[in-house]
Amino acid sequence: MSRVRTPARKKIGGSFTHTLETKGGLFESKDDPLSRAFDFALSRSALRSKNPLVRSILNGVKETVPNAKWSHSTYKAACRMLPKGLSAVIGPSRASSGPLLDSLCSSYNLPFIAIGPELTSSSDSHPSPKRVNLHPATDILSKAFFDVANMTEWKTISVIYDSEDSLIRLAYLLRQAASETYLHFLHDYNSPVTLFKRIFHLKDNNIVIDVATSRIAGLLEAARKAGMMTEYYNFVLTSLDMHTMDLSAYYPMRANISFVKLIDLNTRENNRLMNEFRIFQLSDGIRDNLELTTEQALVVDSVSFAVQTLQEMSIDHNIEGPELDCTFGDRWRLGYNITDRMLRSSFRGLTGVSTLNEHGQRTSFQLDVIRVLWTGPTKVAVWDTQNGIRTQSTYPESVMKELENLMASKVFNVTTILNAPYTMLKKDHASRTGNDRFEGFCMELMQTLSERVGFKYSIQLVKDNSYGSRQPDGSFNGMIKEVMNMEADMAIVDLSITAERMQVVDFTQPFLRTGISILFSKQQQREDVSYFLFMKPFSLEVWICTLTAFTGITVFYYVTASISPNENAAVAIGEEIKDYSRMVLDQEMKIASRFWFAVGSIMQQGSDLNPVSLSCRTIASVWWFFTLIVVSSYTANLAATLTAERMVSQIDSADDLARQSVIEYGCLASGSSRKFFEQSTNKIYQQLSDHMERAKPTVYAKTNAEAIRRVLGGNYAYFMEATTIEYLKERNCRLTKVGGLLDSKGYGIATPMGSPLRKLLSEEILKLAETDYFIGLKQKWWESNQPCPAAAPPSEEMGMAELVGVFLVLLVGCVMGIFMMFGEFLWEATYTPYGERSLLVIELWWAFKFAIWGDDKRPRPDGMERYFVSAKPVEKSPRPALEYRAEVLGDVEQ
Repeated sequence: MSRVRTPARKKIGGSFTHTLETKGGLFESKDDPLSRAFDFALSRSALRSKNPLVRSILNGVKETVPNAKWSHSTYKAACRMLPKGLSAVIGPSRASSGPLLDSLCSSYNLPFIAIGPELTSSSDSHPSPKRVNLHPATDILSKAFFDVANMTEWKTISVIYDSEDSLIRLAYLLRQAASETYLHFLHDYNSPVTLFKRIFHLKDNNIVIDVATSRIAGLLEAARKAGMMTEYYNFVLTSLDMHTMDLSAYYPMRANISFVKLIDLNTRENNRLMNEFRIFQLSDGIRDNLELTTEQALVVDSVSFAVQTLQEMSIDHNIEGPELDCTFGDRWRLGYNITDRMLRSSFRGLTGVSTLNEHGQRTSFQLDVIRVLWTGPTKVAVWDTQNGIRTQSTYPESVMKELENLMASKVFNVTTILNAPYTMLKKDHASRTGNDRFEGFCMELMQTLSERVGFKYSIQLVKDNSYGSRQPDGSFNGMIKEVMNMEADMAIVDLSITAERMQVVDFTQPFLRTGISILFSKQQQREDVSYFLFMKPFSLEVWICTLTAFTGITVFYYVTASISPNENAAVAIGEEIKDYSRMVLDQEMKIASRFWFAVGSIMQQGSDLNPVSLSCRTIASVWWFFTLIVVSSYTANLAATLTAERMVSQIDSADDLARQSVIEYGCLASGSSRKFFEQSTNKIYQQLSDHMERAKPTVYAKTNAEAIRRVLGGNYAYFMEATTIEYLKERNCRLTKVGGLLDSKGYGIATPMGSPLRKLLSEEILKLAETDYFIGLKQKWWESNQPCPAAAPPSEEMGMAELVGVFLVLLVGCVMGIFMMFGEFLWEATYTPYGERSLLVIELWWAFKFAIWGDDKRPRPDGMERYFVSAKPVEKSPRPALEYRAEVLGDVEQ
């Protein structure tokens, strides 16, 4: 015989608080939205229950808390409910009241279902095992917000919050977010507009807003006034009630507004429930805010979850709520079992499937990711705790339609800088307008991309004629600055993709790869011609020592020969030698003869002076050995020097530049090349950077055109991209590239961070690269119609450049000889008696005539003829220095 059990009456208590923006007052009223949701859930659960007994015994208990912000008021309200035979307690939504009610229910083993966020981690144990919380765990919800923000790969982030609890709720996002995170406490600013102007100044276009739902509309309006409701700004709103707000005013503004929704409307049952709730509110006289908020949905789910659990427990237990009293410590024995049953159960309601961990926290849930598009709020992804974020299959199509709408309604500003062959003005640009004024590699690429992607653009030249680099105050200049400030939507030219620039702008995939090389002038590939190249085999010290040895051996040989009896006949016999032999002996014993002997020896030529004595021959032999070694060494080194001059260029690499001090070198003053050297850890590159920084006048060029003029002027090398050097070489045969690449980089199109165009442009660039489009485009703009002539092979013959110094020495020597000849002639003429000579000019003319034509006759002043022949010495001469003057012979007057 079966036993039929009559279920006892079940009562569920609710304690809710509501926040109104009226002087910050916290209170609960009978018209509280959560109270209405509680009534709706009870009536719906009773009506839809399959057990007719449940429909008759399910009741709810509510209490008014006039001062919800005071824990004492909440405690008194709870104590008034306990004697009414509660089977479970639901609420509150206010975090300050939750711990008190939780502690009270735990003391009596009364099941407690919380619907508000907890500020503790889901991995931390909870002191009360008698409660559950259907609100998603805060730390896991923070991870969801981070994943939503990371959909667009944020590099910087600004967080706007209105309470310290926000920092706890967003802890995971703040830990994992970009390296540059700015926190903005809403109450620190005079107005929301001031706050957004501050964010605009920080150049941060990624914003997370974690404030009360009632404040969000005002913040979005302030962002619009600050000019930040554009396609370049991304907003993530953490409120779970964004679906209840009217955002239609922001549809055409193209700002990327994203939020998540916990309420699951993907089932027919939940949609029907939402309609029933709207009807319930209308029947209760409510005309505004008919949409179900997340807290109201959690109340409905909590009631349904409690009813489901109590029904399951009533099969085996007679569940009748105990009449408890705050003044006594009695506990309800079945309370623990009911809570344990909830922890082991799963429930599907308005907020999706609810699964709890051992601490009663909801760690498994699903969120819909909503983005405000021009067509309205659109579901673009789904987030769950197991798989993270998963985009919808329709997401790419939705984004594409959004971009098509954007491109159809906007003309994109493109900034560039004149630099051949990337961007150039046409020859007849003065008669043209708009984009038609420009031509070049990048201009043709931009035209191709606009046709393939489908956007309109306008070319503008950068105002300060700079590419863009970080300034000492941390700001940027040039094209990067214009893109950062959104004065330009794109920047295209030979703009290098660097880590520093990627911190403030986004880049597409590179359309050209290159690296830094050295631009140099061909005429400098050999050193400047030296007129004294023949002196290079020996250093200056060797030349000085050789000259000193030459002088010393002359004097030493003269002294030795004068003293040695075997060398000096006059010393040997002790008397003078007469007649012609004395003249010869005196000539040999002069120091000039010893000098001539030394010169003849070193030149490997003979002389009329031969040493006789053993001492002089010893000195002569040592001198001949010395000259043999010196001359042989000189000859060998001279040959090696001339060969090296023909084979070795002046610089072949950056190392060569660093080791010399004759040639200056530099790079563009505002560009990636300068940053490369400043930030390099290579010692050679650091040395080059230090030299460029210290050089006076500056070696940095404002433009590439200025640098090219300096290179052609000589003694200047310029660091620039190899691709540009290749172009310059094709058009100026005097320029050349020296060495290999110092680094590897790519040229890309810069866009503001978060630009929707970047991905589309990158995709098209990759597609064009697969078709060899860039190879053909480079050939078109790089190759010249007048190629440089082929360089002649190096000649093995020595040219005039190598021997010009020797000819100069010969010329100087001859000129010195002529001047010495004039000196000797004047000296001779001075000692000729007046009656025996004419004017010096006439004497010089007859001497010249005698040297050229051999005419040895000329009239004397006294009418006698005179001959320039001599054979005998004159016994008595008035000039001791010229004792052997020629005798005048010939016919005399009879």
